[in-house]
Amino acid sequence: HEARETQAESQAGQAEVPLTPSKAQELIAEAERLRTAGNTAFKAEEFEEARTCYLAALERDSENVAILSNLAAAELRLSNFEAAAAHAAAANDLSGGFSAKALFRRGQALQGLARFQEACEAYQLALEVEPSDRSAKQKLEECRKAAETSAKSSEATSA
Repeated sequence: HEARETQAESQAGQAEVPLTPSKAQELIAEAERLRTAGNTAFKAEEFEEARTCYLAALERDSENVAILSNLAAAELRLSNFEAAAAHAAAANDLSGGFSAKALFRRGQALQGLARFQEACEAYQLALEVEPSDRSAKQKLEECRKAAETSAKSSEATSA
């Protein structure tokens, strides 16, 4: 009985120990392993598995732009546009506002939500960061057309 108390006390004590550099390195290494597993699942078009891996990686390294951006990509493939928009925005914020990939993914998510004006703004920002990005140029044009069509449809409905 005494041994159990000592073991429990010892475990409780461990939970309160501040994060040491080696523990932090272990968490980051595990996050990287999970991110890589997520990438493998994504390439195999196993998007739910990829999402699960990225979420687990994010629990270990919550300020990793690549993990957040990859998570947004998986969520886009799963048509989980709200979450994708939020994770892409977080990735861009962490990058200081200079992640063309995160901005592009945010644009895709907002377009998926039929929030065309915001999507166009995200694509435009992506192009400001990466002016030669042909995909962003193409998506911006598509989005502008969708916004016009949506606006005309709204006008016709309200008339």
